[in-house]
Amino acid sequence: GTSDARTVAGARVDASFFAVLGVSPMLGRTFVNEEEHADRHKVAIISHRLWRERFAGDARAIGARISLDGAPRTVVGVMPAGFNFPAGSEIWTPLTLNLGKGNFVLVTVLGRLRDHATVDQARAELGTIMAARPRAPQDDTWRALPSVLPLKGVIAGNVARSLLIFSGAVAFVLLIACVNVANLLLIRAATRRREIALRVALGASRARIGRQLLTESLLVGLAGGLVGIALAHIGVRTLLAIAPAGRIPRLDEVHVDVWVLVFTIVLSLATGIIFGLVPALQSARRPPADALAHSGRMVGATQGRLRGTLVAAEVALALVLLTGAGLMIKSFTRMRGVDKGYDANRVTRMSVDLTRVRYRDSAPKRVFHSAMLEQLARIPGARHAAGVSYAPMGGGLDGVMGNFVVDGPTPLPKGYSVDKVLLSPGYFATMGIRVLHGRDFTGSDDGSAPAVAIVSETVARRIWPDADAVGKRISMSDHPGPSDWLTVVGVVNDVVQDRSLGKHSTVYMPYLQGSMPWLLGRMTYVVRSDVGVDVALAMRAALRDVDAAIPARQLQTMDDAMLEEVAEPLFQTRLLTVFSALALLLAVI
Repeated sequence: GTSDARTVAGARVDASFFAVLGVSPMLGRTFVNEEEHADRHKVAIISHRLWRERFAGDARAIGARISLDGAPRTVVGVMPAGFNFPAGSEIWTPLTLNLGKGNFVLVTVLGRLRDHATVDQARAELGTIMAARPRAPQDDTWRALPSVLPLKGVIAGNVARSLLIFSGAVAFVLLIACVNVANLLLIRAATRRREIALRVALGASRARIGRQLLTESLLVGLAGGLVGIALAHIGVRTLLAIAPAGRIPRLDEVHVDVWVLVFTIVLSLATGIIFGLVPALQSARRPPADALAHSGRMVGATQGRLRGTLVAAEVALALVLLTGAGLMIKSFTRMRGVDKGYDANRVTRMSVDLTRVRYRDSAPKRVFHSAMLEQLARIPGARHAAGVSYAPMGGGLDGVMGNFVVDGPTPLPKGYSVDKVLLSPGYFATMGIRVLHGRDFTGSDDGSAPAVAIVSETVARRIWPDADAVGKRISMSDHPGPSDWLTVVGVVNDVVQDRSLGKHSTVYMPYLQGSMPWLLGRMTYVVRSDVGVDVALAMRAALRDVDAAIPARQLQTMDDAMLEEVAEPLFQTRLLTVFSALALLLAVI
């Protein structure tokens, strides 16, 4: 109620959720058991960031009324800064489970192990509980497996492999830097043999020489460590600035901490001492006459072989990193160059979620979408405007998959699944998707007309390899009646839907004939504009004119959406390329 509606990540949790995680609200309280019952005590807990943004950090936020998904709720708590579990949540509401016969609900269960209990023990106990539970008739068709996973591994699981790869790359660069320092200090020690021999000949003790050399090595190592720490602060800020938003967990907590400082200083001093002091002391142990007699030979055979080995190791490590970077660059280039099946140039998208309170049934949702399409078509500079329930590069939020029934003797391949997509007439023209056979949807394909569908090229080839798909009938119902059949009126080219870059099998249906409220509840509007025209603000204004209480999400160009989907591999490629360049530079030096 304080500004435009917005979409926030949230979670439904039970009353014990915060106690299990060991976190208490900064202001207010957590939920009580009575608030888990449906339609009672409509309350919410908000994050510290949401509290600062929406309530300006005012303690009077406790007790304030907000509208969440169209329903009023009362704020009863504010969580401390930094708490945003799960998945960057900013708002929490009570979890209400209404379990009816034949229904199931997917929930994630969190538990804190007793002291000295292990994950394996918990997994075995869960297996015993599952084996003893009453079995339903349908349980014979599937088997449930007990799974107990450490929360830390679940949170970091998607990035653990990447972190290991980059930790290895950093270790390679560190080794090369240490080898460089070792080589330079070995040369320095060799050039000082005559000086040390003269000092010994003049009566200097090995202890005095050792103290001087130790002081010099410590100063060199400490200076290098301090410079490295300063560069690390700059480097971390730079890497955080180019890191993909929302892809790396707890990114806001990444910083140069005490352990990093201790590790850096200890390693710097150890490198300076080992490779600076030890060779010099070895020189001090040699008889002065030998050192003075061979003063022209700065580097002996043993040291020469050692230095040659170190240089070879540097080059080998640098080549390993360069090879890895080259492979990642090649993979990323192929990813960017793949044929997506649509033309993203000058296309802007905007997604909406219709609240179940105000748009419960299919009819009002279709009215909303029709009004939005009319407003978008009036935007100056808009060539085409359309809506789709599952847009390419939508982040996997909108996709609905499932099987279907084919009319006639043609069998559906076992386990064959397709994307089920609702769209408006003109979507294919807006996105530059080609109609290969048949026709596009028209405005007359509404609820009063025979039900129709359009299939992608892969579906047509897979189901009717020796016949034309146009005119064939399919149904989304397991046991279709006479009114459940859809006639295929067209075939379009395959489209890449997500970051996997694989072409999806898809069945398209006109939204005006859609009868599934849950599928009509999410829609992405796409507008193809004239050259040099930015329609983002006009699209948001159109949404505000139709219903100001509905927030816009993913308002961006399709090119930006593609970049967002490949942001993680792009970031990884950049990192490994930087490490490889550093390694090569050090090896050359």
